[in-house]
Amino acid sequence: MVTVEKRMLSWLDSLGFAAAELAALRGDVSARRYFRVLGASGGPAVLAFYPSAERAVSERFLASTELFESAGIRVPRILASDPTKGFMLLEDLGSTTVFDLTDRAWPDVKPHVETAIEFVETLAGRPKAEFASLNPKLDARRLEAELHDAQDVFLSAPEFSGTHSEREALYSVLEELLGALASEPLVPSHRDFMSRNLMLPPDTSGLAVIDHQDACLAPRYYDLASLLNDSLFLSRSQESELLSRISDDPPALASYRRCAVQRTLKATATYIKFALRGSDRHLALVARTLARAAAQIERLPEGNRVSAAICSRWRNRDSIARGLDRLLRRQC
Repeated sequence: MVTVEKRMLSWLDSLGFAAAELAALRGDVSARRYFRVLGASGGPAVLAFYPSAERAVSERFLASTELFESAGIRVPRILASDPTKGFMLLEDLGSTTVFDLTDRAWPDVKPHVETAIEFVETLAGRPKAEFASLNPKLDARRLEAELHDAQDVFLSAPEFSGTHSEREALYSVLEELLGALASEPLVPSHRDFMSRNLMLPPDTSGLAVIDHQDACLAPRYYDLASLLNDSLFLSRSQESELLSRISDDPPALASYRRCAVQRTLKATATYIKFALRGSDRHLALVARTLARAAAQIERLPEGNRVSAAICSRWRNRDSIARGLDRLLRRQC
């Protein structure tokens, strides 16, 4: 039987990319697989393999690539694609992301974040009709579903939500928060716009965006909140400086913070689900992510109804580590 790898090499050869080797790249926990094409006669490239169950994702990636390129936002160029085989050959943007720079001094990171914010603004200004059919919009139904997912995965555990009365108060605030978000106009959004999806190509040609196939219509500040709270952990002064470029309008800032709370709780649930599937490399992000959730919810008008004990727990790394250990032991 011909293996998938042999079929990929044969396909590459037919394109003029006779590859000496395919090196597997670390991806997410989906069934998609990525390979760096090494020693190819056609030059550097990345090969994506979409199993049959993921073929719809590849179609969305093709469509979203066109949308982002038409907006002037750099994404990996598609060099070739064969949807029937599930193969897609992409421009190799290297392996350095903005997230990889987060241990450097802020002046080294800030220009890239500012460019990313420009991308967010550009995307939000695109025609809504272009994105309406790409993916379901992030509306009240989806926001509520993601909240329920976070409740099921970790929020219902006493280690994260305290006593019954504290948990009920938290849930009430979160439902109110999501209701406010669901009433806002929606704009074109990347949907997963965080530092691990922002590439810095080795040719120093500027920022590039990956993993954009889930682009959809979402609340106005969702991408901005993802950028500044998911995997990028800014000081209050750094965040304030960047937000001042966007708006100093209290309702706009409140919308941003509501998006940030929703996003950080969703991200935490995702990290824990990854761990339950055997990939625990994102667990190191949980404590700092929940600390961002605490910082944002406390600055919302409705946040004064959330127990101070919950926010204190979300800021305590040792407490979070113990809670994760108990949670994972119970669910394994």
